[in-house]
Amino acid sequence: MKKLFLVLSVFVMMAGSLSAQILLGGAVSLVSPDTIHSQYETFCEGAKKFYTKVHGLEGQSLYNHLAAVQTYIDFLASQNLRNVPDWERPFLEQVKEGNITDALSGYRNQNLVNRYQGGEPVGASLERYVILLELSGDRLGVSQGLQIMQQVISSDSTNLSALFLFAHVACDLHQGNLAEPYMNSYRNRMAGVDRRAYAEVLALHALNAYRRSRPNDALRWGNRSVMVYDSLVNVLGDPHYDAMQRARLHYAMGCIQFRLGETKESVAHLRKSYELFEYLGAEMPNVQFIERIRILYSMAPLCADQAQYLLADSIYREVDATAPWLFEGNENQQSLFQFNTLRLRGLSAYFANNLEDAHRYFREAGERLNHLENLAPGKNQEAHENLNFNIASVYYKQGNLDKALEYNMKVLDMVLKDTEHDQKRHFNDLTYCYKYIGNTHFAIGYNKYLKAKKRKTKEVMDHYVVARENYARALKYTPREAESRAKFNLCTLIIQGMEKPMAMPKGF
Repeated sequence: MKKLFLVLSVFVMMAGSLSAQILLGGAVSLVSPDTIHSQYETFCEGAKKFYTKVHGLEGQSLYNHLAAVQTYIDFLASQNLRNVPDWERPFLEQVKEGNITDALSGYRNQNLVNRYQGGEPVGASLERYVILLELSGDRLGVSQGLQIMQQVISSDSTNLSALFLFAHVACDLHQGNLAEPYMNSYRNRMAGVDRRAYAEVLALHALNAYRRSRPNDALRWGNRSVMVYDSLVNVLGDPHYDAMQRARLHYAMGCIQFRLGETKESVAHLRKSYELFEYLGAEMPNVQFIERIRILYSMAPLCADQAQYLLADSIYREVDATAPWLFEGNENQQSLFQFNTLRLRGLSAYFANNLEDAHRYFREAGERLNHLENLAPGKNQEAHENLNFNIASVYYKQGNLDKALEYNMKVLDMVLKDTEHDQKRHFNDLTYCYKYIGNTHFAIGYNKYLKAKKRKTKEVMDHYVVARENYARALKYTPREAESRAKFNLCTLIIQGMEKPMAMPKGF
């Protein structure tokens, strides 16, 4: 199997977007993992009380809303509360108790923007205020947060953390274009002054473009950011220079290039990101702890679906050993994690030729996926595509070609209905669908040729005709796809009587 196909969307962390944790950028957290764990549970419970009491949410609706605001809970859980000003502490205590409305009223009365513009060091408090406005789930509140951050960055042209948060809130409100003039201004200002800041702004350009479904622009900005960072690494002779920011960037680039169908480049970026996260985990374990775990959690299935199974397995093990509590109480994330790990085990069994074990793991993964579908109907399209293709591959390798064809046709039907991806990704997916359907017909034709005592019966030749048609469809979407071109030509020779039917390889 040369490609495992159609992986979880690159926006795997937050139901359709790159992790907002990346966009929050920011300050280094020196809070211990145990403290973060404790604060995470407390703020989660406060959010649950708030949504139950104020918004009247319960059951699945409550769960869905909590899942959507995990980023903001992560942000609060990662704060070093010992550094919070005395006047602000009662507000955060109110948040823990579920009294977010009262806490917001307290922040509002502090006139933080005026104090910030007057020179007081209240920037961190302002950020927490805006995050709470996001957490409130009120669109007017989020809009107010956007206005606050716009005032901040208009009055402070050097605060990158504020720029990151402004861009994030703008994207949440589907106003990502609003951030671009500010990013351009920051970028032009930093270009000849601070190359590290310049690289960060280039990375923010890439993330903003990607969240706005402009992957080619994202790739252009991201490549420039990588080049600047690489030059700094070379000059300083420090391979771990600005490790957290570069790990974020390489992960984002891995996502971007995966979406563009550039597997080799995507894998290289993901490996680089993981190397930097490994360094941080060993040398600076408290730095952006939750963000690192969440990105690794997203990175693992992306690696697995690009045939990097050992890397994916290492990542899953690290996440499970480091912070399994992140998924406790979040049924969707727990089920998704279990689905991904079971599917990875199935793939490992497939490549070890333990096909019965592969079927068993894929069957268990399917049970988890059905549970996911009950939790979030219609939100697991790619997971269904991936798993059905994997099952088709096992049947093919076992020689059960009719079942392999059945499952490959199911995958094609799903891909034809897919409206989530841009044209390049969609064409790439269709190419592989038609190629594997062609391969299956090719193999069925050869089996029937043997059963007919090596006679080219009409039934035999019909399968080669259908195989050729599917290779032609694959080439329509990707004209330079080498395997489809070679098999198309071979089918033509067989149909014309210039070659004998021959066996396909045992695996796709």
